[in-house]
Amino acid sequence: MDLGTSLRITEAREKYVQYLKRANGTANKEVWQVYDHLCADIFNDCMRDIMDKIDQDLDVYCEKVIYDEFQLQ
Repeated sequence: MDLGTSLRITEAREKYVQYLKRANGTANKEVWQVYDHLCADIFNDCMRDIMDKIDQDLDVYCEKVIYDEFQLQ
């Protein structure tokens, strides 16, 4: 590889590192994997809360249907 090509590759790499620092706050290329894990954890917590509420509401609804259907008191 000639010197000019090597210099262009080095310059491009430095520009990319600067871009990563501006866009992500760090030059670490795996930062998006960390963000993915954090988002997945938050999403799973939210879904768990929502599903718990839906389960509670369905239990109340099913109980009401059973009482209404069999005219229980």
